[in-house]
Amino acid sequence: MNWTGKILSYALALVFFLFYKKIPAQEFGFTLQQKENSGRFVGFVTLFLFILMLLFCFFFASSEGSSLENLLYQLTMPSVVEEIAVRGVMLGLLNQIFQRNWSLAGISFGMGVVITSILFGLWHRLNIGDGFAISFNWVPIIYTGLIGFILGLVMERTGSLLYPILLHIIVNMMPNLWGYIF
Repeated sequence: MNWTGKILSYALALVFFLFYKKIPAQEFGFTLQQKENSGRFVGFVTLFLFILMLLFCFFFASSEGSSLENLLYQLTMPSVVEEIAVRGVMLGLLNQIFQRNWSLAGISFGMGVVITSILFGLWHRLNIGDGFAISFNWVPIIYTGLIGFILGLVMERTGSLLYPILLHIIVNMMPNLWGYIF
């Protein structure tokens, strides 16, 4: 667990939003207000991710429960920081560059969602080891990239980071709680 790194990420995000005033914070998803009629889509995505995570946990999760520290870390750090950085700052800036000229399930999105999804997948499973040896684990890259794409669509549909953060917490917490439930 990298408490220090995640806390520094919070601080960097705060500095960014304090000093970068060219784009309103709402464009980065910093609002509790959701776009009209987005609740049904979020409900569907929540159910889909819940079922996906149940399957993942059934086949891959440990039968031992995580430590209290790990549960607190997963609940407060990666989901919030990663969503602010990826679906907030990065997607918000990329949406200023690329047009939202694609549509899926009535959601307009552009290259920003695609780029952040790819980077999100790489971020989670690109490893640099001893002697700067680079290794990939393709299955988690594809898996987390797909989840990143879904979270990007949720951000585009709702206009807020609230649901991407909550959904990311569910995705992170389920494997950690699996050992306590089963």
